[in-house]
Amino acid sequence: MAVLIAVYNYIGALIGAGFASGQEILTFFVRYGKWGGAGVAVASAIFGLFAYYITDLARKNDCYDYGELIKKLTSARMAAALKWVTALFSLGVYVVMMSCFGELAKELFGWRSSVGAAVMTAIAALLLLCRESRVLRINGALGLVTAAGIIGATFYMLATREQQTFLNGARAVMESGAYAGYNVLGAGVLLCRLAKDMRGKFDAALVGAASGLLMFVMMSGAFLLLSMYNNRIPLGSLPMLTMAMRSGRAVTVIYSLMLISALVTTAVAGGISVMDIASRHIGRKYCLFLMSALALIVSNAGFARLIGSVYRTMGYVGMILIAIFIILSVIKRNTAKNEEIKSI
Repeated sequence: MAVLIAVYNYIGALIGAGFASGQEILTFFVRYGKWGGAGVAVASAIFGLFAYYITDLARKNDCYDYGELIKKLTSARMAAALKWVTALFSLGVYVVMMSCFGELAKELFGWRSSVGAAVMTAIAALLLLCRESRVLRINGALGLVTAAGIIGATFYMLATREQQTFLNGARAVMESGAYAGYNVLGAGVLLCRLAKDMRGKFDAALVGAASGLLMFVMMSGAFLLLSMYNNRIPLGSLPMLTMAMRSGRAVTVIYSLMLISALVTTAVAGGISVMDIASRHIGRKYCLFLMSALALIVSNAGFARLIGSVYRTMGYVGMILIAIFIILSVIKRNTAKNEEIKSI
């Protein structure tokens, strides 16, 4: 059960607005055509390996606080830098979720985008005020439903597709690293918390393998579907919703619910990450107020624009920071092992 809760919380944190709407898949993979398929495989592998690495590290070190784990495995300076960058990235993800709901509400209900963003901000704030253990269980359940719904709807749309075309590209593998970079950095906070219930290395490996496989299946389906229609029909800022609308009312309703669920799970995961770091300095309620105010202001910049600019920049920075963290932690572990051997 602990493994399933960890997997679906992690998946729930990853499949937010950008993924579920199709905008991330379009931006980071589809534009590179068949090479984008390789990018999907690389990104899925990164997701799975990161889940295993962080879960196993937290368990081995008996340290379930992300900031303390980084400090223990690298240095105080690296921990401080990575901690605040993680908070900033998570805040960026939180804001993008509000922006996406604004676009979704406009598309489905004819609301103004700002009204939709305000509604989503209120929902996320209420959830973040609840007890964290309860919220994580809810998030895990929603993650399971969301993953199953997205896989089912995506492959149904693939089975009833109309035409196919592939584009050419070259930088897909690099982009896949950027895509994974901004997604996993904030998710580390959740993985550390959930590692507490892991019974051993095998559980950590299961979390990594299951997470990577689920992400690969979902990303592959969305990649294939959007590749077939990109540049042939206007996909808009919510490409997967556009495809669902072309497949009939039932698929539209199901996919809309999955998209809303994905927004909630990722907003909550991002919010927990920000509050875990920032609330120690300014208090939970004040932190939540500032997050909500910023989300309402920045969400007006437009969902597609935020994905294309903010997410890409965050991704490259995140990829570099994760690489530095892993290298430093490996060096520190090897140094500790060598000192143990010498003392014997």
